[in-house]
Amino acid sequence: MHFDVFCGYIKEVWLSGDEEDTDFTIPIDDEFDIPEIHTENLKVIDLAEEATTTEAYKNLPVALTNDHVVRLAVMTEPYFWHLHPNSDECFLVIEGVLIIELENKTVELQPNQLYTIPRNVVHRTRPKGERVVNLTFESGNTTTVKIDDTNV
Repeated sequence: MHFDVFCGYIKEVWLSGDEEDTDFTIPIDDEFDIPEIHTENLKVIDLAEEATTTEAYKNLPVALTNDHVVRLAVMTEPYFWHLHPNSDECFLVIEGVLIIELENKTVELQPNQLYTIPRNVVHRTRPKGERVVNLTFESGNTTTVKIDDTNV
């Protein structure tokens, strides 16, 4: 069973094989208390523009989604070894190649590739080549614990 939200209605859909059986459709307002949404202050974020920097490392929050933050990271040098005890961390590469080093393996991400690191996994990121630009998705209250690299 899953719920599709479409044009202000929720329909409960049971999937059986290739066929969808619709049991019922109800207006959202009958089931949920939806606050009025104001869209005047919403804006388009130009990631290419935000990624223009001469800094060796830039980590800029670009969006909040529910209780998660989307960050734009631009790096030309390695980040320190660390872990996040209270959040998974997901990387989506936009430009360049991102190397993610874990204790027991190394992952190489090309543009348009995504990788998730579970909470409590020690890791560090670095560019392959001169620079990498990626999006990072994590809980808005993520804690970063620096790890002494002599222990990795």
